[in-house]
Amino acid sequence: MERTLLDIRVFNSLAPSNANLSVKQVLDKHQQEKKRCYEERVTQVEKCSFTPVVMSTTGVMGDEADRLYKQIALRLATRTSQSYNTRLKQKKKPEIKISERVV
Repeated sequence: MERTLLDIRVFNSLAPSNANLSVKQVLDKHQQEKKRCYEERVTQVEKCSFTPVVMSTTGVMGDEADRLYKQIALRLATRTSQSYNTRLKQKKKPEIKISERVV
């Protein structure tokens, strides 16, 4: 089995710096930036594959993150009695709890 290194980036699609671009354009921009920075070194020096995992804070995944998610779901489905479609439906947005402390 080939090793894969992941680099994860979560961005705010509603940030003013992203106002003039579609979510798809921002996802693609971040994926390409990660590939430009790391892919050559990872494949040449580390001798493994590289996947930039890019997501928005609203839960939209980039193409590569989506492919990775589907590969994981497929592998889990083959190891369990659940179907691939069942595994895909188990995708949930992570619950993020923000607590405020007043000092």
